[in-house]
Amino acid sequence: MSDTYLRRCLELFEDTMESRHGWKPDYPGLEAEMLEVRTGRRELCARDLDTIQQRRFWDFRQFWRFPVASDLMLETDFAEMSRLIVKLPSDEEQTLQRLHAAFKFIENVSVLLRFIQPRHYGIISPPVEKLLAVRRGRTEVTTYLNYLRDLREIARHHDLPRAADADMALWVIQERVLSSWSEPDLRRAFRDDAWLARRIAANMLADLADVAGMRGHLELARALAVLHPLLAGTLAGAEMERRLRAAARPHDRSQPLTSLVESAEARLVERGEKGAADRLRRALKLRDAFLAPGEGPGLDEALDLIEVVEGLPEGSSG
Repeated sequence: MSDTYLRRCLELFEDTMESRHGWKPDYPGLEAEMLEVRTGRRELCARDLDTIQQRRFWDFRQFWRFPVASDLMLETDFAEMSRLIVKLPSDEEQTLQRLHAAFKFIENVSVLLRFIQPRHYGIISPPVEKLLAVRRGRTEVTTYLNYLRDLREIARHHDLPRAADADMALWVIQERVLSSWSEPDLRRAFRDDAWLARRIAANMLADLADVAGMRGHLELARALAVLHPLLAGTLAGAEMERRLRAAARPHDRSQPLTSLVESAEARLVERGEKGAADRLRRALKLRDAFLAPGEGPGLDEALDLIEVVEGLPEGSSG
């Protein structure tokens, strides 16, 4: 099921849209209307924007608004825009920036491209953004590029022919699995999709690393502590071991961690820092507890471990 469940979701797209919004979309019909633009046989024109908004295909105006056509005609060179769109995904970022300037909102750009170039593009939407934990960029264009990267890799991994197909399938997952529907088979397949879970986790952790300022494991552990104490404590434990090994003499670095802690404790006691030695011993116990099977320690213990590790010399990363 895990190899085919997104195809099943794609098959359910139209019925799910009808159940959710009260109308059934005709995306293939709208794609067919854009065929001549897609193949370069004619230029994009204001009439195409009207076509995209027609209710016989979908209820576009329920979600978005294109700029007034007369304004676009004054501000936009449709012939140049057509040439850029036909070449996509070549010169992608620059083209998206030009389209964004013309259509004002990235959602409008994504709608236009999804129906002209469905192989490469999908409609950026909050449900799928939430599902994938899409990384936010400095601009709407950068965020959309991150969104497209995810769609294209998911389509490739799950053998879907187009980015638009991945987009529709993921929307169905959000609606039928993660929202109010009860779909045990799809839920099980989604849960068992380890590849997709890793992709979502990578997006989430990348943002956490940015929030932490890329200042190392401890900053990331502190950022995670409230939401996931176990992961925070595990990161802090790894940083504890790294610092102790980095501070040890080169020929001692391969020793068991307990031996390194005992040596560090002895040095602290010799300097009259028995309290620090006791905290280091407790930190080792906490580190082991975070790695042990079961629920593991909680937030207070994670913060205690982080605090002790912060007091350790960073030594050499080599």
